[in-house]
Amino acid sequence: MPSINSLIGAVKARTDLSVRTTRIHYNETTTVPLALNRKIVFTFPRHPGGFLDMSSIYFSTVLKRTSANALLDATSFSQFFRRVVLRHGNTTLCDLDAYSIACPAQEKIHITSLTSQKERLIMGFQDENGTDQGQLGLTLDGTGKRYNIKFLKGTVLNCQALLPVDRLSAAGPLQLELYLENPTNVVRSTTATDSISFNDLDLYCDYLFSPSLSASGEYKVNFHVDDYSFRYQSLNGLRNTLRLPSSVSDLQEAMIIFRDEAKDNPPAATNDSNKLQNAVSYSAISTWQMWVDSRPWFSEVLTDDKTALGLWNEAKKCEPEITSSRYYTDFENPADAGTLRQPPIFMSLQAAPKFSDDMLSGISTTRHNIEAYVDFTFATAQPATVAAYAFLFHTSRIYEDSNGQLLVQK
Repeated sequence: MPSINSLIGAVKARTDLSVRTTRIHYNETTTVPLALNRKIVFTFPRHPGGFLDMSSIYFSTVLKRTSANALLDATSFSQFFRRVVLRHGNTTLCDLDAYSIACPAQEKIHITSLTSQKERLIMGFQDENGTDQGQLGLTLDGTGKRYNIKFLKGTVLNCQALLPVDRLSAAGPLQLELYLENPTNVVRSTTATDSISFNDLDLYCDYLFSPSLSASGEYKVNFHVDDYSFRYQSLNGLRNTLRLPSSVSDLQEAMIIFRDEAKDNPPAATNDSNKLQNAVSYSAISTWQMWVDSRPWFSEVLTDDKTALGLWNEAKKCEPEITSSRYYTDFENPADAGTLRQPPIFMSLQAAPKFSDDMLSGISTTRHNIEAYVDFTFATAQPATVAAYAFLFHTSRIYEDSNGQLLVQK
């Protein structure tokens, strides 16, 4: 039965909202070679009465390779950035370290097809089996081609929020800092001088304008975003303790990736592949127990044949969409085992069931006397040194004080 409104009609109200797409050009140079920790800085402009739409931000550049021998060893454009930082004056709104590891690991959870343009771009340059596909039809040569790169969804650089940049400018500029990855980690070649470069660099974003909202003066910045802290630890031997220190009010999950440390920052002339993608399999771990504030997280230690399946169940709890991923191995489907990529280890740290994204349900570690840690054992001998990359995802609150300075509460 149609509603009354649909039968008698209704008059729509007119909004005073308008939008302006802004291009922020990088003026220091037209070409930036890929070099470890090379910093690229963009300053968001002040538009009187304008509100920066944080969901609209993306980086745009023309990628070129220096010779035909240079092949990209990457499965995501985000692997070009080792670290991503957003600052407002003296406040660091986010500092995403080891971004070239964390962001692709999260992106690939949502890869459900290799046919759509969006997911081909996220996947980058290899198919689901790691086979080179000629850049999946994307030409990267001396002429170059322009690509647009979004930032990790849910973080302050890709979230549903508005920032009144003009009104907040008295406390300092809003700046984005991009630190580049080591070229030997994302380029495959037998010649040391082969690499890639960024050309004609831009940052795009939308500013929203609403005279009624600006005139009211009632809008104050106050919203939550996803964030993470990064921990690195070198491991030796079969039995290990991985320490996960944190002091946050809403710790949601831990994402852990074990990698061959020798794959990090290889020599310049290397034809090795999958340098940033390599990971130790669930099946290589024989026992696993996590401790939070001196209490065991599992009622019983995960052991032997229960370990891999137990870790997979934790991954599904943290990231339900991982079961539909065309990139990660499904440990409940034997036909898939070993065909796809090893997923990260995910540990759900919910203090209560998460019924809604509007609720904070992670554990608070601010008053814990002892840091969280994991006791685990490798089933077989691993490379001489294993690099443990641990990402602790939490919720941060970004708000505005009486002086117009943005602050962060973790």
